[in-house]
Amino acid sequence: MSAPGCSERLLLADGEPVILAAMADALRRVGFEVTTVTAPSEALAQARRARFSLAILDYAMPGRNGLELAAALTELQQPFMFLSACNDESLVGQAVTAGAVAYVVKPIDPLHFVPTVRAAVRRAREIEALIAQSQRLSDAIATNRDVSVAVGLAMAHRGLTRHAAYETLRQHARRIRRPLRELATEIIAGVERLHSIPVVDLSAAAPAAEAGGSAQGQR
Repeated sequence: MSAPGCSERLLLADGEPVILAAMADALRRVGFEVTTVTAPSEALAQARRARFSLAILDYAMPGRNGLELAAALTELQQPFMFLSACNDESLVGQAVTAGAVAYVVKPIDPLHFVPTVRAAVRRAREIEALIAQSQRLSDAIATNRDVSVAVGLAMAHRGLTRHAAYETLRQHARRIRRPLRELATEIIAGVERLHSIPVVDLSAAAPAAEAGGSAQGQR
């Protein structure tokens, strides 16, 4: 088992160089790899360049609101936590709503700060795993739904049993070297396009044709 903090990369952003150095030193001592910046723009640039296990951000750095930086990091799928001198409940609530995995009130006590960061890293990993699991489930549901609809269409149009329809689609997908889901999606899209074509009103066209024929006969 690896040592606590080993191989975990942290992005540490604080506008006060002395505090920044002290926090970085405490984290490096327990095995974290730490990148330090003193401005929100630098933090965002680093997060765009590489993904960190956790970004630790001073909420009140000059140049950009903490929530604005949080929104930018969320778009990059970069987990983060906040540091702040403010212990206001509404601010803490806003930080959590923005996606922060932890909120630490300054002044920082290294004795408690390091365990908090470790817990935040674990929390970020758990959230990432849940998101990945949810995405896999969504993909599986979408795949099954499209394939099920395509099988139903094949049954209706070809008069096949469900098993025969599924095997027909599966073997055709193998012959054309395409994933079954892609084939199913194309079949559904084709039917939808067919249904979107306007129907010609023959009842309106027939009298016009008859009138044209009568006029020619009278000549």
